[in-house]
Amino acid sequence: MALAYETMKGIFEKHGEPVPSYRSVVRFARRFDEDHHDLVVLKREGEKALKDKVGPYIARNDKLLSVGDVIFCDGKVLNFQCIHPTTGKPFRPTLICWYDWRSRMPVGWEIMPSENTIAISSALHMAIGTLAQYPRCVYIDNGKAFRAKYFSHIDADFEEFNGLYARLGIAVQYSRPYEARTKIVERFFRTFDEQCERLLPSYVGNNIDNKPAWMKRNEKYHEATHNEWVPTLREASEIFRLYAWWYGQQAQDDLGGQRPLDLLQGGLGDGVDLTELDRHFLFRQKIHPKRCGFTIGNVRFESDALYGLNKELMAMYRWSDMSEVYLHTMDGERIGTARPTEALHPLARLFGDELDLIKVQEANKRQRQLKSATMKLVKDFDAEVGESGLQSLPWMRQESVPLKAVPMPKAVQAEPVMDDVERERLEALQAKVRQLPTSTLEIPDFFPSELEKYEWCFEQTVKYGHELPAEYQSFMNAYEASKEYETATGARFEQLRTFYLKQNIAR
Repeated sequence: MALAYETMKGIFEKHGEPVPSYRSVVRFARRFDEDHHDLVVLKREGEKALKDKVGPYIARNDKLLSVGDVIFCDGKVLNFQCIHPTTGKPFRPTLICWYDWRSRMPVGWEIMPSENTIAISSALHMAIGTLAQYPRCVYIDNGKAFRAKYFSHIDADFEEFNGLYARLGIAVQYSRPYEARTKIVERFFRTFDEQCERLLPSYVGNNIDNKPAWMKRNEKYHEATHNEWVPTLREASEIFRLYAWWYGQQAQDDLGGQRPLDLLQGGLGDGVDLTELDRHFLFRQKIHPKRCGFTIGNVRFESDALYGLNKELMAMYRWSDMSEVYLHTMDGERIGTARPTEALHPLARLFGDELDLIKVQEANKRQRQLKSATMKLVKDFDAEVGESGLQSLPWMRQESVPLKAVPMPKAVQAEPVMDDVERERLEALQAKVRQLPTSTLEIPDFFPSELEKYEWCFEQTVKYGHELPAEYQSFMNAYEASKEYETATGARFEQLRTFYLKQNIAR
């Protein structure tokens, strides 16, 4: 006010105008503010302050909602430091929190180094499990991670490629930019800072003016007595869990003196199918496999189920566990699984160890089996089609001229003569061989998948003629009756069955 008065005084004196007293100017400014407060706020603080401080607000009656109807989500950079999982240095991680509007209770959260799609989806998975139902609507921030294709994409042709919210049947409401009053979770974040964060030894504040005493210069006493403990991300998540449990047991005036935890427990759903829930949360990506494999995240995956396929497929996976990728057709039918491949030793026979040699042998065996299956198919096809195609085009036909040569008679091979002594010796030798004990069947302790288990059982019974225990025979019967065998793997095994039977007959 004093600076404004001095400026006005200089302008008035320059133009020869009488200068009012300082008290008169102050009284005028106060009367003007009383009658035109909107103009004062707009000129001094801007449009956002005008909307937040002067404009009316809409009162929303959250008692018309039920638990799980609307859940809010937002991210917050924590005001205390944690140990970075990669560098090992202190840093401020990000809290992703899903907050139920009706009960005013946090229902799902994740603490990660940054705000990303994986953290948001993981926290939402936890929120649905806590609510025991799918929320009807999510009220989310406008951040880039919240608007990711994984959440909001709509595919008119293939429903499986829709975003997560569309697959779960959840309506989406985005908050207006730079309007914290539309997100009640912001109020919870301030409460968490006041009641929990500032009590931790690694608290650093959210701005320069809010720094604790031990971080300021020349504060030797606080610096000497400061506790140097910095939690890990796992410890920080446990701290938030304990605080959320305590927060839910505190009565709140906004809830009419009720406790958030009581409201939440009174409105939980009937439960959700966890298998279906996990499937919905899998990341989806279109792939076009080549040579039995494809690449996701700079990692190559391979599967025998991709052999011979030259079309787009859908890969479903989770970033937290990339040991297995589920393969589906564009119609949603599962055809198998793919696993990461391992580069083998280039000269395993000369410089590798026994394990390297075994891996190379298994890879060569796999290539031979797939090739032999294709060769068997093409030979059967040629046998059915016969002499056709390019071999029988009209302009390629030639008149056949019968040969007059006389065929030579085939030489008759005389049967070997065996006397009685030699015959008795061979019969005795065969009797001894039949009395030798047979080798026991070595069954692996673990099979990575049902397909590999069935492949092992198939080789033992069909290729080698071994007799399996009853439980493995029952497993083979059950797998042969499954949808996977009928639509994806059955044709290959039936071809191998015919091939092995012909080999055994030839022997």
